[in-house]
Amino acid sequence: KTETRPTYLSQRQRQRREGDRKRGTNSRGRSKGKGDEAMLAPQTGGHGTESRWDNAGPGQEVGSPTMAMEMQHEHQHHGPPLDQHPHPPPPPHPIVHEAVPHNVNLSDDLDIGTVRHLLSEAEMQQQQAEMHVSNSKSAVLVAQAQLDSAEAAYQETLQKHEDLKSRFRVQLMEEGLRQTSRWNDMYYKLVQWKEEHGNTLVPCESNSPADVVKLNRWVINQRSAYKYFMNGDKKHIKDHRIDALNKIGFIWSVTDYLWETNFEDLKRHHAETGTFEVVQKSNRKLSTFVSRLRTAMKNKKEGLVQQERKS
Repeated sequence: KTETRPTYLSQRQRQRREGDRKRGTNSRGRSKGKGDEAMLAPQTGGHGTESRWDNAGPGQEVGSPTMAMEMQHEHQHHGPPLDQHPHPPPPPHPIVHEAVPHNVNLSDDLDIGTVRHLLSEAEMQQQQAEMHVSNSKSAVLVAQAQLDSAEAAYQETLQKHEDLKSRFRVQLMEEGLRQTSRWNDMYYKLVQWKEEHGNTLVPCESNSPADVVKLNRWVINQRSAYKYFMNGDKKHIKDHRIDALNKIGFIWSVTDYLWETNFEDLKRHHAETGTFEVVQKSNRKLSTFVSRLRTAMKNKKEGLVQQERKS
């Protein structure tokens, strides 16, 4: 037997045909014939059964999207019905609006829907950016607090290390001075000299006693050993002995000591007299110091002038 395919009619076509049936005419305005009755009559399947399209439930119209989707679902699970074509037309798809591209030029003539969509996206991006900025600021504050805490801990550790290092040097110095050695004997003689003369210069004259000459040579040797020490050669004097000499105000450079002493005397002389002129008879030592300063300054200026002439 030949199967009869179901007729797909839109709602407007069904309404028109229903009106034509009541009026007794077809869609072209003429009286309906047998062919029209056949088109309006219920169609049956190949086995004499009613078509599945006649079994539409309440609220389902023949040829409606809902009915078509149910038929497609049944076709997938139970195979195509006998009175239906193996490949029925797909159900209508909903209209999907295409996403607005991000590279839209705002200077173009855009419709209101596009502008509304762009505005919604911009507001969402603004909220995300504000949240990101807020989170970043919070992270910066936390990181700054951690940095401050780490720096404070580092400074505390550094100070603790310096204190322990200084304490260890003092203990090492005291331990070394408690030992019996020739160096310690000369050191305590120098301590006694400073208590009597107020400094550690220990000048030596031709008629000086033997113990003074001996102490003078020992002091000179300590200054020489210190120069080696500053140049990296530490085998001539040890750290704790340098600390012991610094403790009593040992003068490492006689030239620097004399210059600073004369300079302080010149400052006092200027405060008292208001001038840098020093009479040689009143203070020969200070007068010589001022004369040497002027000579050095003159030589420096002449050297600068000669250098400018050569260049």
